[in-house]
This record gives sequence, structure tokens and C-alpha cells, in this order.
Amino acid sequence: MLRILLIDDNPSDRQLESRELRREFAEIEIQTAIDTAEFERTLAAGGFDLVITDHQLHWSDGLAILDAVKAKYPECPVILFTDSGTEEVAVAAMKRGATDYVRKGKPYRLAIAVREAVEKQNLRQERAKAIEQMQLSEANLRFALEAADITAYTWNLQTGAVRRLENAGNLSGLGNGEIVGSFEQVVNLVHPDDRALFQAGIQTAIKTGTYSCEFRIFKPDGSVAWVLDKGRTIYDRSGNPVGLFGIALDITQRKQLEQEQARLFELEQVARNAAEAANRVKDEFLAVLSHELRSPLNAILGWATILESGRRDETTLQRAISTILRNAQVQTQLIEDLLDVSRIVQGKLKLQFIPLNLATPIQAAIETVELSAQAKSIDLQIFLDRDLGFVYGDPNRLQQVVWNLLTNAIKFTPYGERVEVCLSLEKRSQQLVAKNREASSDSHSPTPESLSYAQITVSDTGKGIATEFLPYVFELFRQADASTTRNYKGLGLGLAIVRYLVEMHGGSVAVESLGEGHGATFTILLPLMESLEPGGAGAGLAKDSRLTSINCDSKSARTGESGKKAEETWRLGAGEKIPLTPHSSLLTPHSSLLTTPLPLNNLRVLVVDDEPDSCEVIAVILQTSGARTYTAGSVQAALQALEAFQPDLLVSDIGMPGEDGYALIRQLRTKTTAQRQIPAIALTGFARLEDRTQAIAAGFHRHLPKPIDPDTLIAVVTDLIQETGRTFDNW
Repeated sequence: MLRILLIDDNPSDRQLESRELRREFAEIEIQTAIDTAEFERTLAAGGFDLVITDHQLHWSDGLAILDAVKAKYPECPVILFTDSGTEEVAVAAMKRGATDYVRKGKPYRLAIAVREAVEKQNLRQERAKAIEQMQLSEANLRFALEAADITAYTWNLQTGAVRRLENAGNLSGLGNGEIVGSFEQVVNLVHPDDRALFQAGIQTAIKTGTYSCEFRIFKPDGSVAWVLDKGRTIYDRSGNPVGLFGIALDITQRKQLEQEQARLFELEQVARNAAEAANRVKDEFLAVLSHELRSPLNAILGWATILESGRRDETTLQRAISTILRNAQVQTQLIEDLLDVSRIVQGKLKLQFIPLNLATPIQAAIETVELSAQAKSIDLQIFLDRDLGFVYGDPNRLQQVVWNLLTNAIKFTPYGERVEVCLSLEKRSQQLVAKNREASSDSHSPTPESLSYAQITVSDTGKGIATEFLPYVFELFRQADASTTRNYKGLGLGLAIVRYLVEMHGGSVAVESLGEGHGATFTILLPLMESLEPGGAGAGLAKDSRLTSINCDSKSARTGESGKKAEETWRLGAGEKIPLTPHSSLLTPHSSLLTTPLPLNNLRVLVVDDEPDSCEVIAVILQTSGARTYTAGSVQAALQALEAFQPDLLVSDIGMPGEDGYALIRQLRTKTTAQRQIPAIALTGFARLEDRTQAIAAGFHRHLPKPIDPDTLIAVVTDLIQETGRTFDNW
């Protein structure tokens, strides 16, 4: 029974919270406290496992509740469930010991947070119990060592005889008599690797009076035991050493415990490192996701706002529609990939299986990427065996698999290189198939000696894959380069989706690459229908009700990016010469968004963004307010423009290939000329708090997340120019 203390003076919220909790937990008891008296009475009585509290209460606040609970029950989990707190409140709560901080706008998160808190509390209790048990074991061990037989001995330095005291233990097993042997016999009992240490300890005792040494010995049964040997020197009246008295304790168990603790510590470190790596991958993915979603949104919102003004010519209208459509398609693809991953993780991705010839979905995928290949002058070679037989699969999902591989190959292959697609028959032995397949749908079914597979290979002569990254190619959210200077866009989901879809078809996918600069080859194996015998592993796929019971939403055939004609008259690429005449406006004088007088009249603005659509719409927004703009698609092009254009303001993206916006602002701020003082705005899809902090620290005056509202952009530019002391007269 899970017992929860719910503190919220809003009846509707209490009802919502109770409903969410009872839906998730079958056995639950919820106590409520809606005022100070009831809270103090419940707190004194105890009897609850977890506390959920709102932050803004009529009679208190969440932080005060948290402090009161923690003061009386330090180990009790406390979750703040509120929509009135700020980021500072959340940080303060976590620092004071809150287990989680959940906004009321996401009530489904409450049950998840409670379950996680309960699990963590159980782990803490189990750990405390384990520590208590270990401490008890150590106490018992200490008592056992104190009460155990201890070998006590004396060594006569003059005769070399070693005597064991009467009634003492016989750890060495040299004999039962009083004289058990010579010192040389004792030395021979010591493990060869420890003899030098043992003899050095004896010599130290003779010189200094005492010694303590741990070493291994051979017991009579041939086993090895660890011994703690302590001794002191016996002197005659003249102060000369005549003997040695010592005791030896068996510390084998202690050594074994130390080794086990070292092993567990190493395992814990490995687990911690893995968890930290997973967190880093998650954070990198979220940052990339923000950038990839916000960048097309910036172009869509900008052009939509321009069109909303109602004053535009036909050329501007067509440019806006084309840009909005193109960026909407980019966002659609991103969202489809995210939804696919969500369905995969939840086990809700369903396929519609039919017998099909693989040449059909492969050809459909090829047709969607042909324009992209032509745009880069890539030699797309196709070798399809159309008569190898049928597979049992979902044609739309198999087309998606091939499309993903082809899109990746074209994206990472330089201009003028080659991409090859091949469909062929492959025979695999029983042992090899068993090795490559993680699990069969029926592990007890007989496997034929030789299986027939349809093999799809997609190979390219492009960028290749670093050897150390190969094991992670098909993992979710993994990208070889997730930095702000990466050359290739995307979320790192496509290949993970490929692996899941192929495995759901009973197949396997593998990748080979000799390293960066040596291209890559992806190989897919799918069982042919002739291998799907009744009762076999493949037949299980055909009869799996999860796969055939309903029709899933088929993805429409994706269209590859058509060739884009670069706006050479206004966009600056790396290495292009910069004209010395002002930038011509992309809109007619009557299409201004803002009323005259123009607030940025003749302000010279340098716009830097590697995304042409985003760069263009920012330039248009600024032009409609009277600014004169130059655009650059890279850091190097922007640095050239600084000399030729002499801008009054810089508006730059952060994430760009090769060198990012941080590199640009650092180079700008280190210049010795007046250009180092140019006001700068970071306009970027990286919208986290740490991104803003990093941008300001690097030298930007403002940080604006994409997508940006045109009026907001103009207002920020105007405010910044006035703040830095530049006047309209100077423009």
C-alpha cells in the first residue's frame, strides 16, 4: 500500500492529482492537507510514504512545506507539483532535497515522478539495509578473528629454532610439538612472490624493535592463505637482539572482502560512467532537436508574418509559399521520425505484412532520392535482381528503410562520387544465421541447414564512419558529431529506425567501414518466403497477430530534396567575392511590415546563417524596417563582409558547419579595429539557458531563440542600437 500526503488547497487540482495517482497505482491511500492546522496534525502523526505539495498555497508555500517535512522525516520523498513556480524555485527546491519538480501542465508526469521517487526510496532503503548487514558481518568477522586460534611463536636468533607456544593455533602446520622447525622452513612456507617482503619485515624488526607484515603462505592442504604477521624483538640485558616474538592471524576472508569491494567499486564506476554517457547523449540530442525544429520554424513564422501584412507582390508571394512549404516538409519528416521512435520504444509500431517483391519498394525509394543525387552529381548505380523471390513484409516500411539508407549515403557522399544499391540472393548456413539473429520467434523450432535471404546493400564512397563509432551507429540519439560546428543536419534517428524495422521483419542489418574517408556499406538480410516453413521462425512473423491485425498508417512516399537554385544575387558562400554596392531589397517598397517612418532606416546589418531560408527571411524582415542587409553563409564569408560592408550590427546563427557563431564572435572581439565594438545578436535554434549564458559570455549582446517574431526582432535591434550609443543620425 502506497501512502501519499497530498498538500493542495485547490479542490480541482486535488481531484486531478488523485485521479492520476489512482489510475497508476492500484493500492494507494491519499491523505490531504488544505490548511496549516491539518498539515501540522498530519505531519506529527506521520504514516505516509511520500509528500506531494503545490508551491503557491494560501497559507504557505512549497519550499516551507519541503523544509518542514525534511526536518521531521529526512528520508521522505517530496515532489513539488505546481504551475506557479519559477526556474529559481525549482532549483531551490532541488537543492533543499526535493525529489522532483513537476508542472501541473503535464499531469501525466506526476505518476511517473511518484513511481521514480518510490523506486529510489526503495533502493535507498535496500542500500541502507545492505550497509547494516555488511557492518554486522564485519563485526562478526572481528569477533571471530579475536576468538580464533592465533599462531603464536618465538624465534631464537642464535639457534634458528622456531617454537610454537603451547595451546596456540597451528596455522603453518609444521608440527604439533613445541619446536616446529627452523626459520628456513618457515620462510619456505611463504609464497615465493612474498618472501622478499617477509624477510625485509624481519630485518626491520631486528633493527627497530617491531614489525607488521601481510603475506601469503601455503597451508598443509596446499591452499594459499593470507596472514597478518606481527612481531617484536627480544633483547638481552646488553640490548642485543636474541629473538623474536610474533603472532600470525589468518586474514584470508578480509582480503577476499577487500577484493570483492574493489570489484564492486569498479562495476559501480562502470555503471556510473555509462549513466553519465547516456545523460550526455540525451542532452546533446535535446539540443540538436531544439535546433533542428526551430530553424525551419524561423523561416515559416517569418514569411507567414510577412504575408499576413497583406502587402506583397507576386514574386514575394511565390518565394514565401515555396519557403514555407519546403520547411514544413522538413519539419514533417523530423516529427515522423520522432513518432516512429516513440512507437518503437512503446512497442506500438504495427506493420501490415503482404508477400512482395523487394525490387518494388527499393525502386520507389530510389525515385524519391534521384533528384538529390543529381543535385550533387552523384553516380547512383542500381543492381536489382527482380527474380529472386518474395519476402513477407510491409512495403511502406521497407521503402522507408531503403530511403533512410539512401538519404544517408547521398548526404555523406561528396559531389561527383558514387552510391550503389544492390538486391541479390544470399545463402546463409544454420550456424551463421543463429549467430546473427539475437532471438527466434520460436526457439524450439527446427532450422534448415541453409536459409535463403534477400540481401540489400547500400554502399557509398563518401565520408565513412570512424572505427570507434561503428558499435553505436544503430543506437537511438547517437551521432558521430553533435557539436554546433557539425556539417550534417539531422536527429540521429534514421539508422535506429532502420534497425528496428528490419528486425521486425525477421531480418538483420549490419554496417562496414574502413574508417573516415573510406565510405560505408550497409547490408540488410531479409528471409525469403521459401524459407518461411510452417512452424519456423519466419512463419511466426507471418502469423503474429500484432503485425497483421490492423493496418498501420502508411507513410507516403518521401520526396527527395529537389535542386535548389541558390540566390547568388544576395547570398554569400564561403570564398565568394563580396559586392561593394548595397544589398537590394527582396520586397517592393509597398510590402513593408511596419508603418513609416522606418525604424531602422539605412542601418547596415550583416546576417550570418548557413540555412538559406532562415537567412533570407531575417534579411527581408530587417529590410522592411529600412535596414540595408548583407548575408553570409559561413564564418569566413562573414569576416570578408566585415571589411567590405562595414556593418553597424551583426545578427548571427550559432550552429554552422566548420566554424560556428561562437568562433565568429570571438574573432570579431579580438580585432584591433573599431569592428570589435559592433553590437551582435545571436539568433539560434539552441534555446537552453546554458546556450544563452554561453552566447553572452562569448561576446554577443543578445540571445534570441528561433523562431523569432518579426516585431520582436525589430524591437530588440532598436533597443540594442540605442543601448550601445548608436544614434539614427549615424546611420
